[in-house]
Amino acid sequence: MRSRVRGQLGDVAKASVIFGVAVWIGLAFTGPEGRVASVWPANGVLLGFLLTVAQVHWHRFLAVGFCINLLLARHFGDDASTAIFLSGCNALEVLLAALALKP
Repeated sequence: MRSRVRGQLGDVAKASVIFGVAVWIGLAFTGPEGRVASVWPANGVLLGFLLTVAQVHWHRFLAVGFCINLLLARHFGDDASTAIFLSGCNALEVLLAALALKP
């Protein structure tokens, strides 16, 4: 049991690093006006992780994704309300896509 939990935490940790890099790349390509990203690979990365794990573990990945998105959005200059809103929209988008694609 203990090694299984450790493995799941390791998967979430790996996903968080890869997702963080994807968010960083997306924000780096985002123009200062309008906060619309020309490239946003992060949602695809997170969706890929959700589709490879059991649905009972999705909340962990979505929570980590939301937090990383929020922290990096704040780091890149978004005010708190914008960062929370956009992070929530991204998490919802990934969840809906995963629900639609999961067999």
